[in-house]
Amino acid sequence: LWVITSQVARPIDQLITAAKEISLGNFNTPVQVQVQNELQELAAAIERMKESLKTSLERLRSRSTIGRF
Repeated sequence: LWVITSQVARPIDQLITAAKEISLGNFNTPVQVQVQNELQELAAAIERMKESLKTSLERLRSRSTIGRF
């Protein structure tokens, strides 16, 4: 039972850590888990969300900088 619990808990902890880093604006943190199941799909979705947020933020910063000149 402990092995099964740790196999689920560790990837969830990794996803929580990555989500916290992203919420702080750290878009360079990797979103990875070492499993092949629904948690891997969730990690991939969070990774896509991170990249989308990073791109959007970069565009906003670029537009903001252009308007200052």
